[in-house]
Amino acid sequence: MKIILTSILTFISFALYGHNTGNITGTVKDSTTGASLIGVTIQVKNTLLVAVTDLNGRYEFRNIQIGTYELVFSYVGYRSVEVTADVRENETRNISMDLAESVIGLSEITIQATRPVSAASSREVRAIDLQLKPFRTSQDMLLMVPGLFIAQHQGGGKAEQIFLRGFDCDHGTDVSVNVDGMPVNMVTHAHGQGYADLHFLI
Repeated sequence: MKIILTSILTFISFALYGHNTGNITGTVKDSTTGASLIGVTIQVKNTLLVAVTDLNGRYEFRNIQIGTYELVFSYVGYRSVEVTADVRENETRNISMDLAESVIGLSEITIQATRPVSAASSREVRAIDLQLKPFRTSQDMLLMVPGLFIAQHQGGGKAEQIFLRGFDCDHGTDVSVNVDGMPVNMVTHAHGQGYADLHFLI
C-alpha cells in the first residue's frame, strides 16, 4: 500500500511540475553572412540559467517555469542583444537571433619605467648568491654573469681568460670589473690592457 501511495504522489508531482513549465529554443547566426555562431552565450537575465550554442548555432532551455523573461545574447566581437520571452505552459518558444559584428575599442595604455643608471648589460652579484653557490676560486664569481665564461690557459698564476657572449675579452680587457665600487681592471695592470684578476679576493 505504501509503495502504491508513493508512486501516485510521485506521478502527481511530475505532472504538476510539467504543467507549470515550458521550453525556449532557437538558433543564433551572423547577420551579415548567415553563418551559425558557435559558443554564443544566452543567459536568462537575473537568474543562473545559461545556455551556449552548439556546432549548429542551436540552444535550448528546458522546463522553465512559466512567466516572462529577458534573454541576453552575448558573443565576443558582436553586439549584445536583449529580447523578451514569454514562457507558456507546455509550449516551446522559438527565439532565433541574428547578431551584428561590433568593433572592440581598447583605451590607450601608458607604460612608464625608470631609466637604469648603469648599462643594460651590467650585472650585480649579491652576497647571498656567493653564499649559496660554491666556487673553486674567487674568479669563478664571474660565472654569475649570463653569457660569460672563463678559462685558464697555459698554466695558472694569472687572471682567467674571459669570453662574453662568444667574444674573446682577453683577460678582462673589454669588460669592467668592480669590487665595492673599486675598479679591478685598470690600464696600469699587467698587459697594460685592463688585466682583470680577482684572485686577491678571499
